[in-house]
Amino acid sequence: MAKLPKPSLRTLLAWVLIFHPRGPFKSWGPWIGLALIVAALPFLLVPQARDRLADALRPSPSQTTQAPTHPGAVPPSFDPRAHTGVWSVGPRDEERTTWSWEKAKRLAADVWEAQLPGEGAYRSFYCGCTITRTGPSSGAVDTASCGYEGQGNAQRAGRLEWEHIVPAATLGRGRACWTTGLEACRQPDGTMEAGRACCEQADPIYQMMATDPVNLTPAIGEVNARRSNLPFGLLPAGQGEGFGQQCGMRIDTARDIAEPPAHRRGDIARITAYMSRAYGIPLPKATADLYTRWMAEDPVSEEERAINRAIAERGHRPNPLVPLAP
Repeated sequence: MAKLPKPSLRTLLAWVLIFHPRGPFKSWGPWIGLALIVAALPFLLVPQARDRLADALRPSPSQTTQAPTHPGAVPPSFDPRAHTGVWSVGPRDEERTTWSWEKAKRLAADVWEAQLPGEGAYRSFYCGCTITRTGPSSGAVDTASCGYEGQGNAQRAGRLEWEHIVPAATLGRGRACWTTGLEACRQPDGTMEAGRACCEQADPIYQMMATDPVNLTPAIGEVNARRSNLPFGLLPAGQGEGFGQQCGMRIDTARDIAEPPAHRRGDIARITAYMSRAYGIPLPKATADLYTRWMAEDPVSEEERAINRAIAERGHRPNPLVPLAP
């Protein structure tokens, strides 16, 4: 049975004014009281009527003050350093709480060398283009190697960029550094800086997430730019912009969906599941169901194992969802 809401102080004062012997309604108070008792009898005797009254008196969600929630928000009380077993955080993972983005990219570049051992090159994650390593974390894309068809940004199409599978915006969403800023991010003129720059400067948990090598993959810059923060999903046949017949990546900004090639769907699902479990990032049920199917349809590959082993060899937590051995 529903409980009636507790009366507010303002409501109690109104009742006192009605029934107080010296109040403005002292002559009519008893009659008003009798009328209210008679009117209340159905609600006191019939549970269904009482429930309807309780619902009517209860404030609507729009009238109550609630903290904003987001499907990708990390619960404020969640501490990824409290994990035990295969999900536990090691010393090298703790070090990442102070890392720069540049240092994270250098780690990713070293890790992904395991994709093509000894060749000083990568294959881009989505399209499979050859990327020649040109520096500690940079690379040049051979678009002809995979029949890549650009979308008009030739400069970014020709360079390697390290992409977060779970976007940085999703990692920051719901954290104060991203939404409102932190005191450490206040500028000399008094304005508060918020967003990625503040999170990288002042939020160690965000830094641990954003620099996690499990979540970083080598992408063609233009594909990274076109995908931006879009979630992964499936598109209707023939919809979205592609990048050539060999690529298999399609992006539809009108629907806000990026559809990855079939051979990368399991990888993406396992990386996302790892980030969700490791850092407390909730997944909508529909997404979780889709990714569970993707993991079954696209099993763990030897490349995934090689990348995961390279992460473990460098002292960082590998993805427990990807076995290190066949």
